Amino acid sequence: MSNQLLQETITWIVIIICLVIVFFLQYRTFGTSGKTRTPNDIASFFSINEIVDKWQRAVFATVTSIPLTFVFLIVAYRAEVFIEALPTDASTPFVQTLIRNIPEPLLPIVILIMLFLIFGAQTKFLYQKIEKGIVHLAAFVQKTNSLSRNLSRYLLTMASYERIVEELERNRPNKLPMAEELEEAKNELKLSFLLLHMAKYDVREIGLRAALRQIVELKLEEIIKLNDDTEKDYPWEERVGLLTFRGRKLNWFHLFASAMMFLIVCGLYIGIVPSGWAFFEARDIVWPEYQYIGSLVHGVVQMVLATILPMIIGIFLFVWRTERRRETVVQTVSIVLVIVFLTSLVINAPFAFQQRLEIFLGIGELQPTNESGFGGRAELFYVFVHSLIPCAVVLVLAIVDPEETLSFWDIVITVVVIALGHGLAYAAFERLADIQWNFYWHQALLSIVLSTSVLVILRIFWRAPLQPRSSSLPNSNSTDG
Repeated sequence: MSNQLLQETITWIVIIICLVIVFFLQYRTFGTSGKTRTPNDIASFFSINEIVDKWQRAVFATVTSIPLTFVFLIVAYRAEVFIEALPTDASTPFVQTLIRNIPEPLLPIVILIMLFLIFGAQTKFLYQKIEKGIVHLAAFVQKTNSLSRNLSRYLLTMASYERIVEELERNRPNKLPMAEELEEAKNELKLSFLLLHMAKYDVREIGLRAALRQIVELKLEEIIKLNDDTEKDYPWEERVGLLTFRGRKLNWFHLFASAMMFLIVCGLYIGIVPSGWAFFEARDIVWPEYQYIGSLVHGVVQMVLATILPMIIGIFLFVWRTERRRETVVQTVSIVLVIVFLTSLVINAPFAFQQRLEIFLGIGELQPTNESGFGGRAELFYVFVHSLIPCAVVLVLAIVDPEETLSFWDIVITVVVIALGHGLAYAAFERLADIQWNFYWHQALLSIVLSTSVLVILRIFWRAPLQPRSSSLPNSNSTDG
């Protein structure tokens, strides 16, 4: 027995060492793969490390490394089955004999070596596909192109291309390099390249927006100055999208309009969704009915108070603390996560308590579990996991783009995270509570509707415009020589 325990311990130690190696290699590889340099895609001339700060890169490199690391864990855990499945090659009997006679605890190392020597090309292909999908989802390239071209277009309205380049090269020992592919390109594209080239050395520490702002403030201060009255309310950084999210001042009419729009969405949901009861009932999915409309209202109120409200609190706390610039992103996220989690927990607990009370008294639809009294594990799990869902929103804001809150990708990824969170959390709750309602389909739908509506409303009423209503950024064609 002791020998078996020792063998298992050694096996897991070897597996963990191999997992660390696999994860580390993927983590370091993220963002280093080459890309076709396309003139209309300025971001294609730079690596991910040169346009993304280290906080974002670290998170997305970790996410990208998880799939193949998990696959290796599964294979390494059943290494003997994998080895047995290898085809026998008569031309290499020595190698086959060697592999099949290696002690079992060392088999993960054999698999790791084979992963690089035999399946290296396939593994690299899979990793690049995963990385490409993650980078596309995070919209790094789109954001970089948009920011650099907006800034270039705006600068070219202030001065000529030659004057701007002259200022950028002032006090530099050498001229700024220009990509060969852009020699005949428009001034807007060439200036975008130069700005990103100068910013790439500071992006890792302060982010792309801050790095671009820093270049303008240090090199182009005289050019960027405006002599009109709009500068006070609409600074140049905000006009070109380089200013962090700045919510509008409290406007009671906007507050009333936001609340009314959200209430209308909730009312429409409560009035329309029960009409699909027969369809879902035929598929063994519990769905709200008109005769039990009170339960549906109860569920909507719970999600609004326990998920939507803490999410809104988290958004504004994150924006407020980020704009103060007195702490790092990690510190800001940690503080906001604690506040949001506790807020959601305090609200979720009474609803779970009410549900548990109905079970205890035998007056609810949910049948008792094997436990008696209060504090069942299903309800405790429900409260804890559902309280983590609004926290995920803060992580999305910090990871996707900490300097531009309520962007399109913020909303899309946030809605996906909330929907998956509610769906999977309720499915796990049903399993623990020993019920088969399949009600998680409705919870996922409800979370999609509520989160999408509130985020869109916030973007409409609480996000300050990026430019004055009386003017807009001119077309780049008018400035190119």
